[in-house]
Amino acid sequence: MANDEMGMRVVVDRSAAASGRKCGICSMCCKLLPIHQLELEKPPGEWCRHCIPGRGCGIYEDRPDVCRGFKCHWLRDGLWGDEWKPNKCKMVLMDGEMTNGQPALRVYVDWGFPGIWRRAPYCQQLINFSITHYPVGVAERTRRFLIYKGVELAEKQGQWGEENGVTEWRIDGQFD
Repeated sequence: MANDEMGMRVVVDRSAAASGRKCGICSMCCKLLPIHQLELEKPPGEWCRHCIPGRGCGIYEDRPDVCRGFKCHWLRDGLWGDEWKPNKCKMVLMDGEMTNGQPALRVYVDWGFPGIWRRAPYCQQLINFSITHYPVGVAERTRRFLIYKGVELAEKQGQWGEENGVTEWRIDGQFD
């Protein structure tokens, strides 16, 4: 497990997809997520060099294990409605952990749609999730937000991967 630019540990989920859900033409994970693996190095917000947007992976049969094992929350969890399909909502939801080991939901927002997570129905659902489950970390292009128990605690400015960017999300909303 490694830390990502949000200061959360990366957790690859290999659970089954929610009943009947498939990626289809969605390939937002191939754009929004940072990948730091030997076989594939990709910064967040840029299309993977193997992705054919709207069609899928150009090397699907030989794709790296990190891609093969990934399933976003919409794909694997019936908790999130059809409005959360990443190519519709312009966000990818995935598992993560706070640096203290506490589970967290990570939300990567398409750089072309800043603030979309604050719109209905997304914002209220993220707030509710933070109350009933665990903290939510939202990453836009240069801003990160933490929602904990229904309250937006913190915002941090910074570029992805910048040395002075977010290195730790704390429950009290402070940054190190």
